[in-house]
Amino acid sequence: MIKAEINQSLLKGGQRVPDKLVQKVMNVGARTLKVKDSLVVSVAFVNKQSIRRLNKQYRGKDKATDVLSFEHGEDGLLGEILICYDVASKQAQEKSVSTRAEVLLLITHGLLHLLGFDHKKKKEAEAMETLQKKILKRI
Repeated sequence: MIKAEINQSLLKGGQRVPDKLVQKVMNVGARTLKVKDSLVVSVAFVNKQSIRRLNKQYRGKDKATDVLSFEHGEDGLLGEILICYDVASKQAQEKSVSTRAEVLLLITHGLLHLLGFDHKKKKEAEAMETLQKKILKRI
């Protein structure tokens, strides 16, 4: 089981994602990947400046990004998923999907990273995308 601890304090009412929906991503992800441990994932929304600074510091990329994930792996805390709502909203418009759908995709993407998945190579990317679709379809 994976429990989500969610911080949406930067978001306005209509931007917020229901906590139950974020938790459902964690539940479906855990079931799909057969996670047996009791773990916690922190999910927080940050502004463009913060995510840009972190992206530069940890990935060497001086630009705002949509999602970053940081593994912890101690005391039951699997890690953190940070999402920039402004970037997610822009991407949603470009894809002609709802911002909520894009945010759920990003949470799923971040969770997969925390569970050891990556997309640096084509095969890894395809496997990760398949899992994302599978999890999101079950939500």
